[in-house]
Amino acid sequence: HPDICEFVSTRVYEGRLSYDSLTEERKLNFKPGSSISKSSGIFYVPVDHFGNEQSCEEEIGVIKDLVKELMLAKKTESGGLKSQVAPEDILIVAPYNHQVRNLQESLGKKFNIGTVDKFQGREAPLVIISMTASDIESAPRGAEFLFDRNRLNVAVTRAQSLAIIVGSPYLNIPFARSEKEMKLVNFYLDLIEYAN
Repeated sequence: HPDICEFVSTRVYEGRLSYDSLTEERKLNFKPGSSISKSSGIFYVPVDHFGNEQSCEEEIGVIKDLVKELMLAKKTESGGLKSQVAPEDILIVAPYNHQVRNLQESLGKKFNIGTVDKFQGREAPLVIISMTASDIESAPRGAEFLFDRNRLNVAVTRAQSLAIIVGSPYLNIPFARSEKEMKLVNFYLDLIEYAN
């Protein structure tokens, strides 16, 4: 969708990426009162939690609620075709295998859940990204892994219509040990600001 393409093109591909006009039709239609306020693009859901490293029950609870809402929504695809959202329309991405396993146990086998590496080359109307770690200092392998520009780019661009980022607001506090980490943190903060 153009709302996803705009961020990726301007922040990753120096404005060289363009979208097909057919993708403008892709969107979600939610029931009144939905907590998801965007029908397309990138949406951010902050979840307060502390001390989580490779798994996060708080984010899993929120993701379960989001999935329930998404399963009640209708999707419009390129060409104007409308249909009910189905489990295969949702990819759920987490950075750590421990969180992937916990999500699989909680949501069941009918949903596609994995790390970014598993979904390379795949797409779905909806993508939910669980950031998992409570803050940068808690994140295994640090900001260089969690905020890796290529990994975040791949995760967000799996979505054809809507990417939902679920994460701790404490990840939004700038913290870096090096210039490289500072660039990665800034990219993530830019992504969250765009999603808001």
